[in-house]
Amino acid sequence: MEHREHEDQESQHRRKPVREHPKPPIGQVNSLNQAVRQELWYVDTVVASPFRTLRRQLGTSRGAWAQGADEALWAFEGMARLPIKLLQSAFGEQLNTSSNASPAKDASE
Repeated sequence: MEHREHEDQESQHRRKPVREHPKPPIGQVNSLNQAVRQELWYVDTVVASPFRTLRRQLGTSRGAWAQGADEALWAFEGMARLPIKLLQSAFGEQLNTSSNASPAKDASE
């Protein structure tokens, strides 16, 4: 008797088949990816701007400390921009270190 009750409970708790998740049309996916790429490009530009300003200021200095400060600045900039660059590569953008690349270039590809 106990065995039958266990079978009845199992049959009540069986999972129903899962419906396939509807997929958006390809055009919507492409436009979403393009929008994400443009936002990431903007964030990358915003993050890189203070580093460019500091680098410009360091360029005018000729002190012995300037080269060490420039190397430290380069390292901090790399750490700050790495997550953004990884997300950009995940959305199909080529990894490049120049911050002058524009998202309009990617839209034509």
